[in-house]
Amino acid sequence: AQAIAARDRATTDVVQRSQSGLPAAVHAVDVSTTERIELPVTTLPATPRPTARSAAIARPGHEFAATTSPSPPVAINPASPRTQLIAQATQPNIASIQILGATDELRPIVADLIESEVGESLDPAQLQADTAAIRATGFFITVSANQIATPAGVNLVFQVYPAIVERVDVEGNQALPDAVATEIFAPQFNQPISPIDLDIAIAAINQWYLDNGYVLAQAIALQPSADGTIVLTVAEGIVNSITFQFVDENGNTVDENGDPIEGRTQASFLEQETNLTVGEPFQETVVQRDVQNLARLNLFNAVDVELAGDASRVDVIYNLNEAPPRSFNLGGGIDGGNDLFGTISY
Repeated sequence: AQAIAARDRATTDVVQRSQSGLPAAVHAVDVSTTERIELPVTTLPATPRPTARSAAIARPGHEFAATTSPSPPVAINPASPRTQLIAQATQPNIASIQILGATDELRPIVADLIESEVGESLDPAQLQADTAAIRATGFFITVSANQIATPAGVNLVFQVYPAIVERVDVEGNQALPDAVATEIFAPQFNQPISPIDLDIAIAAINQWYLDNGYVLAQAIALQPSADGTIVLTVAEGIVNSITFQFVDENGNTVDENGDPIEGRTQASFLEQETNLTVGEPFQETVVQRDVQNLARLNLFNAVDVELAGDASRVDVIYNLNEAPPRSFNLGGGIDGGNDLFGTISY
């Protein structure tokens, strides 16, 4: 009975293992004997566990980069010489340079400002600098640089439109009337700007100053603009200070002890005898009259004028060599004939 029961259990176990897919012979028992039967079992080598990389390759739809550490990006410095050489190598050569719209007088000025050269690779940065330099002159309303591709390279065309002179504005003037400046520049109005005509006008302004005794005054700057306005800046030698300084016969301002030479004439009196005024433009004719007035006082052996400063502001120094003090004697009486007489000496 026990043998029958053991056989039944073995049979049931075999059936269950075969249904579950396990090998039935591994633990089979021969029920007809009491000996255990060892059946050969084949052991397969252990399959290595797939790594993240091999798993990603083996499974479709997965990217290799998603399962590995990404490589750091390579930084490119656009300012490095190698990068610049690469960039220049990709630019076409300049086949020709043309200037359109400029007058015969302005064309050489534009050409001198263009640093891009025929035969070199086109440099966008240099092209931009060329355009800016032309625009900065104030001679043109608009400035543009166009590129035309040809089999030989690129043709650069600088298109300019000269400004039309409309008016002149004067800055820094006290002596020069605005009407005089307008009259001098009037022949240029409604005409394309001309550097030669501008130079002629500046010379006429400076000559007006000389003719009117303003020997220190001059035009110091002229700036045209695209809207046709000419801004003229002048310096008229404004009197900043007036000083009366006493000197010896050799022109020294100090004595043998190093002390300033002092005069007897009061500064308030000297100011009344001179007409030059602080805050006004220096005028030679006014100073000449002042020197003459001081000389007529017979108080000075010599009078000269010294200037210090610049064309904008000037300090005026009157150097005065005072004459020795004079004695004054008054005498008189009655002579033997009962006549009145008198003497004056100095």
